[in-house]
Amino acid sequence: MSELKFNNVSKRYQQTGTIVSALNGCTLELEEGDFVCVVGPSGTGKTTLLNIAAGFENPDEGMVTIDNEPITRPGPDRAVVFQAPNLFPWLTAAKNVEQGLKIKGLVRSQRKKMAEDILHEVGLRHALHKHPHQLSGGMQQRVGIARAIVMQPNVLLMDEPFAALDPFVRAEMQNLTLKMWKKWRTTTLFITHSIDEALNIGNKIAVMRAGKIEDLIKVPQTSLADPTAAARQSIKQHIEGLIESGVKHDRGN
Repeated sequence: MSELKFNNVSKRYQQTGTIVSALNGCTLELEEGDFVCVVGPSGTGKTTLLNIAAGFENPDEGMVTIDNEPITRPGPDRAVVFQAPNLFPWLTAAKNVEQGLKIKGLVRSQRKKMAEDILHEVGLRHALHKHPHQLSGGMQQRVGIARAIVMQPNVLLMDEPFAALDPFVRAEMQNLTLKMWKKWRTTTLFITHSIDEALNIGNKIAVMRAGKIEDLIKVPQTSLADPTAAARQSIKQHIEGLIESGVKHDRGN
């Protein structure tokens, strides 16, 4: 587990001759073992935030650190789960999970055991030797999560990993992710458009607007069990209000 900190981070892009600010002095702190879900409308900088944490991009101003060490490029201390599983189609589920372990220099017997163990953990004991085209979307994403977790990263970055799944499978994946987090307590940054999803799995929710964190809300764990619980509904209404007021402000209404 590690601390992940965004300190006054700004990022700009040039689009058709215009400078667009994706992040504008964004500050956010994930403590060790946090599961922070980032919510907000499209175009508020959520994915840019994750890409900088992953080392895929560098900020124009400010700094992102893990345990006070600046992030300047991708590294084995971070693992990323994308919306698309991005599995190698010519490899089995087990071999896909093993790929990252090769980089760590583990011998074949170690890689094989670790891959099989983690696939058992995510409920794919029966699918070790199946190829991606033989797996459902939810099963493919389980492989993607297993591939990330087996690397034992300090920080796990998840970019709307369940957005393309149907509601039933999405709920299953949320439960699996929460189960894995409770077991490993990996510091996790999770991007989502769904406030309900954030309430289901996060211990904190960061609300983004116009490239900044508008609020960071601690989620009482007792509110997670019952979707109708008063505490959960109160948090949801608060977040909806922040997002709605932000959208209206940005539109000039």
